[in-house]
Amino acid sequence: MKRAAGPNALSGAWPKEYSEAAVFLENYIESLKRDIPLNVKVGIRTRKKVFHEMYFNTKRELLMKQLENAIECIDSENFVKFFQEAFIDANKQNLKIRSARKRPLDFDFLGNPGCINPTSELYGCDEMIKWEFNEPNLTPKTKYEARWEKNPAN
Repeated sequence: MKRAAGPNALSGAWPKEYSEAAVFLENYIESLKRDIPLNVKVGIRTRKKVFHEMYFNTKRELLMKQLENAIECIDSENFVKFFQEAFIDANKQNLKIRSARKRPLDFDFLGNPGCINPTSELYGCDEMIKWEFNEPNLTPKTKYEARWEKNPAN
């Protein structure tokens, strides 16, 4: 990957938002990993090379390495590309997990799931992101923005 040209490349500056996005993506991917009991960890440790070849040579791992490369080269175009692809891959896994959690309730013929409510996850969404659309800003308006809407001349 070549080093990007432009003012950011010369100064070595990288937009903070890109770094934040990378950290959020890393946290999201980490949250999808299973908790591994000690006996399984011991088994993995005995065959660490085989385990890593199976689980760390995935499409997502490759995308994350390419994303890291884009950050090092200050290549915003490829950063966005690899970020979206890695996020989509992680999001597909998350949607499969959410679907699997709901599946047992398909067999609840009494309609009484008790304390199980798989849809109660806060901010849960069962849809893929549409990258070609900008979502509306849902944050509260600042005092300045509210004042501007009332009187744009000031």
